[in-house]
Amino acid sequence: MYWAKPTRVAAIADVMTRGRFFSIRSNLKVVIDGSISEEKRRYDKFWKVRPILEAILQGCLQLPREKVVAVDEQMISFTGTCQMKQFVRGKPNPEGLKILLLLLLMDLS
Repeated sequence: MYWAKPTRVAAIADVMTRGRFFSIRSNLKVVIDGSISEEKRRYDKFWKVRPILEAILQGCLQLPREKVVAVDEQMISFTGTCQMKQFVRGKPNPEGLKILLLLLLMDLS
């Protein structure tokens, strides 16, 4: 979607071609498989990308916190194979990955 005309993101599309992105994505390795125990692989569905998730978490924890917030859920449309995929009847995109969003609200007081 970064390269499609209606949803183009210039910061990405101007720097890298779509083919280059897919080449990097298909060859990117985050962890060495042999360094992760079988036990950890069984209980952590995201073991292959856990270091990236931890880095994102640490970055989010360093952001300033607002006093008035709300949590909402959103579906990322996805029809491929993934253990985390859900089907939620009644959603505009019922099949995909459910994520939680933190919404900042205006303080009306």
